[in-house]
Amino acid sequence: MSSKAPFSMTAKAVLIFAFALLGFSRLTQAQATGSFSLITPNFDVSLLQSVSFQYSLAQGPNANTFYFTIANTSNNSQSSWVSGTQPTITNIYFEDSLDLLSSPSIISWTTVGPDNAVSYSVAGGGGNLPAGQNAGFDSDYLFQSNPPPSKNGLDTGESLTVAFQSLEGYSGLLGAINNGDLRIGIHVQEIGTQGASASFVNVQAVPEPGGALLLGAVGVILLVRRRRQLP
Repeated sequence: MSSKAPFSMTAKAVLIFAFALLGFSRLTQAQATGSFSLITPNFDVSLLQSVSFQYSLAQGPNANTFYFTIANTSNNSQSSWVSGTQPTITNIYFEDSLDLLSSPSIISWTTVGPDNAVSYSVAGGGGNLPAGQNAGFDSDYLFQSNPPPSKNGLDTGESLTVAFQSLEGYSGLLGAINNGDLRIGIHVQEIGTQGASASFVNVQAVPEPGGALLLGAVGVILLVRRRRQLP
């Protein structure tokens, strides 16, 4: 009996820790983030110095609601022309090859000076991502910045969160993104001193550490259960 006591106490402690992690994970959203890649041909890539854009996929408030956040993460640390108003994400497109999404809506946004303005609408029809044909991009949904787009689009430091309904589940949507069945395209204006424009399509998303922590907790629980069942 005494030889089994240390394992019993260890197993109990590990289980308590693992379930605590599981409980914590329920208080946080499952989330994955990714960036964008240029698709506009013959574009002067030297203008992209200090220009960057990111997106995230997150579980919404219920099982069938999912949030996508598009952010302009450009900064002026290496390029003098990048500012609080340049470059600007004007239109955001979603390609949904497997019809996984429905009911697009706008949830929230963040603004920064000097404009302090973000204004978008859900446009009827998917529109066309400029240069989208170079990436085989066929838009199904469009979130369009309201006029004037250069003022109401996403300037440096600003973001927009939109929502969709889906029966696919978080892991299914993340898989579709990383398989290329669900893609996000953005049209960006006011790049460089001459105000060039370019289009970008998302690259694969990477789950944030909380998801790995959750999977680790589940693995610990299964391992302890298995060991306890051994004779």
